[in-house]
Amino acid sequence: MQEENKSKCRFCNGNSFLTQRGIMSVYLFPCKISLSLIVLGIVLGLFFVKYWLTLSVIGFFIPLANADLRLYIYPFVAVAKLFGKKINCPKCTGSGRIFK
Repeated sequence: MQEENKSKCRFCNGNSFLTQRGIMSVYLFPCKISLSLIVLGIVLGLFFVKYWLTLSVIGFFIPLANADLRLYIYPFVAVAKLFGKKINCPKCTGSGRIFK
């Protein structure tokens, strides 16, 4: 029983297709610093001086500098999942394709 739980992927629970929670874990949450800078810059820019929006710009360019485009792919993948597309788990599926 424990071996079965260990073999399950934490993103897809062993079925090789991502859920919304798995999509957020794979595409959104690895970029925590960038995501927090974007949100912080927007909030501070709305309530204080507009120059705080530069934090959002910095948060936008950090994934580009690291060549990590998962943050930019997230909206497309999440909307496709809502419309019924099956999203492949990157850990379980070695093909490198996003959609089934």
